[in-house]
Amino acid sequence: TQSTWDLVRSFVGGLELVVGLLSSTHTGVLASVCQVIAHIAMDEENLAVLTDHNVVEKLSRMCDTHEDIFKSNLADAIHQCSNFGDNRVEFGKRAVIAPLVKFLITDNEDLQLSTTKALESLSRGDANNAKQMRLAVEHLVPLVGSDNLQLQEGAARCLYNIRSLVFIKKQRRQTIRDLKAVELAQHRKYPISYNSNTGQSGSKITTFSVHSSNLSKNISKVKSNV
Repeated sequence: TQSTWDLVRSFVGGLELVVGLLSSTHTGVLASVCQVIAHIAMDEENLAVLTDHNVVEKLSRMCDTHEDIFKSNLADAIHQCSNFGDNRVEFGKRAVIAPLVKFLITDNEDLQLSTTKALESLSRGDANNAKQMRLAVEHLVPLVGSDNLQLQEGAARCLYNIRSLVFIKKQRRQTIRDLKAVELAQHRKYPISYNSNTGQSGSKITTFSVHSSNLSKNISKVKSNV
């Protein structure tokens, strides 16, 4: 409830201490702290404070764990912490996707569900690289046929997001090809020439230069988002 979230924030320095516990070397402590963070992060204001205390960086460091005891809690924490600002982008930059995909290779449905939720959050919008996210596809497809409805729906949403990422990337590549084709057409329409008498280029060159400059800017802009 809102009163609970407000109470959590009322403890001065409390959230900073919670994040600090992620530096522990005790597996049980880490599992418990991840569970606590997953619940605290459900409130946006609390999540903002956690983010300021580098919760993304600390959670990312633990993704190479082989301890099943806290994989599920870690995935839950990543799932909740992805839902603020650029956190999902930061998680992607810190290479958490590949380790999370390995979490799916298990018979533990609770771990599969938590991991699927985390990957679904990380695959929203255009936050992360489609190539990275596609690593999860072969493990998600079988989960769509699970008897667990939540797991089934989570896997389906994640696959939908991944497919959307691939589609967006293809669209951008096509846009770049189209812009280059237009630029080439403009170049052929307005061939470069020079007036030796006036020492100035003609109006056709000026027109082409303007078109070419604008097209080049558009191509660069699209490329930066691919």
